[in-house]
Amino acid sequence: MILRYSLTSSDRLIADDKAENRLKNRATAPVHVNPMITLEAILAPGNDVQRWSINDGATVVGYLANAVQGGPEECNCEQVGEPNVDTHLELVADLADASGPKVFIVEFTPRWKAKNPGWTTQKMLALKGKKIQVTGWMFFDQDHQNESENTKTPGANVWRATAWEIHPVTAFKVLS
Repeated sequence: MILRYSLTSSDRLIADDKAENRLKNRATAPVHVNPMITLEAILAPGNDVQRWSINDGATVVGYLANAVQGGPEECNCEQVGEPNVDTHLELVADLADASGPKVFIVEFTPRWKAKNPGWTTQKMLALKGKKIQVTGWMFFDQDHQNESENTKTPGANVWRATAWEIHPVTAFKVLS
């Protein structure tokens, strides 16, 4: 099942990649966060395609398992290198789950990295193993639907728990 989003509807079912790119590049932080969205709820098993909404803001706490510099993407005008690409953070509820399909992806976008110069991939790598909190917009990344434990097809290469992400992250902090 492939989903597309629509900025005009209250939920999913999109018309085209341009609408998806607008969602990935939102310039405003969510005013309200859905208190039901926790890392544990996000990582819960089961088909989660309809579990959340692209209109949901979320604040999630977890451990930073890894940080990866993204590559060229249409939503970033196919640019390369810092600060022009996303930084992908892999969050886990327990550091013992750092490898395998129990990770949740959150992404710093170039727009938000410009406002927060410390949000580089290198600086995030230095925080591996730390407990962090991120806030931003929920986004169902259909391009990773078949690589996700909750929506995979038989024989798929699964490396993440869900195709849901916080993308873009609009606030970040390291916890004690």
